[in-house]
Amino acid sequence: MLNSLTPRSKGSLLLELEDEALFQVESAERRKRKSRLSGSAGFGQPAICGNELECPLPSRSIRNYLPERLARAYEEHVLPDGRLYAWQAEAVCTPGVLQGRNLVYEAPTAGGKSLVAEVLMLRRVWQTGRPALLVLPYVSLCSEKSAYLGRILEAGGRVVQDFFGVGQGMPPLKDNTGVIVSTIEKANAFVNRLIQAGCLNLISAIVVDELHMVGDLDRGYQLELLLTKLRHEAEIVGMSATAPDVGRLASWLRAALYRTDWRPVPLQHFTRNDIVLDAAGQPARPLPRVYTREQDPDGVLSLTAEATRKSLPVLIFCATKRACESTASKVAE
Repeated sequence: MLNSLTPRSKGSLLLELEDEALFQVESAERRKRKSRLSGSAGFGQPAICGNELECPLPSRSIRNYLPERLARAYEEHVLPDGRLYAWQAEAVCTPGVLQGRNLVYEAPTAGGKSLVAEVLMLRRVWQTGRPALLVLPYVSLCSEKSAYLGRILEAGGRVVQDFFGVGQGMPPLKDNTGVIVSTIEKANAFVNRLIQAGCLNLISAIVVDELHMVGDLDRGYQLELLLTKLRHEAEIVGMSATAPDVGRLASWLRAALYRTDWRPVPLQHFTRNDIVLDAAGQPARPLPRVYTREQDPDGVLSLTAEATRKSLPVLIFCATKRACESTASKVAE
């Protein structure tokens, strides 16, 4: 995939990879100093700054990054205390990013990835007065994000415009459009239309969720084409929890790179056999049998019941859509 992403000479690619290294490695001494001052060491790997005096410890207040009306909307709907996680503030304040530099970042699922991109995207929209393009891989995600961002943008007098779904066309943009939410294919078609009209600079920023989809055998080329067209026209923010080669993607996009493995709740790994095994394969506890083996051969229902009785949320992954539907029906019963 990289060959198609970076059709450059070997020397040029080497320079880009060297440049990437500068933007993902932070000196151990500086991290120790930050740890003493703020206790935030260990959250991630923000871009190194050539002049440390230009990189103050980042503020965690969302009011420092967004207009007051939008900040109040976030406080009402998302952040009751109005504060970002420490790693989110570090990512937002990666040198050059608040001034429009591209950013690629990697963070675990449920660690708050989306909020970083939203802050940068909406900040850019309000700075330029031009809409941003938010690209998501699936219609269900588009629908959910559109409804959520609609509540935020309403506070600023702007709206979300949807380009996704079967039969959904691409009507002209409204004057007060703040964010365009689109699937990969619809976004590519929309950008082609802008190119034909000679107004590609209409887009102020593009945010790509699940950036690792660029390597997908079926749909990756569409995302690659989209990013190629916009690389020099708009600010690009890409995020992923599972990108296998995120550093090379950042180099291709000429983006700052930020990585973190921090989670608000530590993740523990267990394996279910006849008993529950820990990450080292050692017995951790008996498998709680709420249902018979005939009713629950995989133990999924019993494990789900164990968690829900403790008022804990449960996320179940299945191999196929049919398996998801079957398991959901059993859990609902």
